[in-house]
Amino acid sequence: YRIYNEIAWQLFLLNNFEEAKKYAEIAVNKNPFYGNSWDTYGAILYKLADYSTSVKKLNTAISCVTDTGNHWLESSYYYRGLSNIQLGNEADALEDFQKAKTLGRTDVDSLIVKLSTNNNGKSVKFLNIYREPQIGSTNVRQLTIRAIESSNEYTTIHFSLVANGEYW
Repeated sequence: YRIYNEIAWQLFLLNNFEEAKKYAEIAVNKNPFYGNSWDTYGAILYKLADYSTSVKKLNTAISCVTDTGNHWLESSYYYRGLSNIQLGNEADALEDFQKAKTLGRTDVDSLIVKLSTNNNGKSVKFLNIYREPQIGSTNVRQLTIRAIESSNEYTTIHFSLVANGEYW
């Protein structure tokens, strides 16, 4: 399985994605517990613009993490982040790029900055609360609706929230 994964990766580096996909499929079928093969497969699918399947394969790669030898993990988060951008899941992409950075990926800073201020200049805090609004009613101290704007395309609710001692 490792040799098939290596062939797939070398073909990936040569931009021969269709052929690389064939070898990646063989690698994951031979050993479905080898995360590096799933990472390669997910990266190839990203390059082939199959973003939702790429995310699924990269989720599998991430779930194959062991105590040692996870050198490919930062790549899994990176390509999952790129796929999430294409799918419109910017908050998920931001988390993926931040995780990739903590794992040693050095080329994600500009993506993190862009996504941190992408939503009409809103902060990372805004993206996180927007993505996960379940703060927990016991922690919410004050919720104030400031304004409601509506058009044919969307409705915007401006609010302030005090939760866990922080003003959001």
